[in-house]
Amino acid sequence: MEERKVETEKNIVVFEVGGETFGADIWHVQEIILPVKVVPIPKSHPYLEGVAEIRGEVLPVIDAAKALGFGEGSGSGGEDRFMIANVLGQKVIFHVDRVLSILPCPEEETAGTDELTASLEGLVTGTLKRDEGIILLLDLEKLVGQIKQQG
Repeated sequence: MEERKVETEKNIVVFEVGGETFGADIWHVQEIILPVKVVPIPKSHPYLEGVAEIRGEVLPVIDAAKALGFGEGSGSGGEDRFMIANVLGQKVIFHVDRVLSILPCPEEETAGTDELTASLEGLVTGTLKRDEGIILLLDLEKLVGQIKQQG
């Protein structure tokens, strides 16, 4: 019997924050929606924009621009989106400037980061080269974990 090599390919959601292009494993992302009203929570974590109600659920909204070091949410003229994700057993919303696409991400095309290029406190786990440029791959679990620890 012939042994077959199973190709491991994952898909990533590609989005922009602060003019940079990022990708995250689609396995975490449940849906992408237009932003809704966010209610601020006084004295909460600086990356937390507040909470929003989505179909009867109250979910925390993470300002991706602040979390990634771009300062206040940069917005992009009405193209911003909410990415609803399930991370570390919790539903959260990432407020991003815009969502560009969903792409296949073969493991062999993903370049890891080394100590010199690693940035964002280990949140960038690799890069993906495309004709349009380089996509920085984010670890959403690490991002949410950092917020929980500092919260």
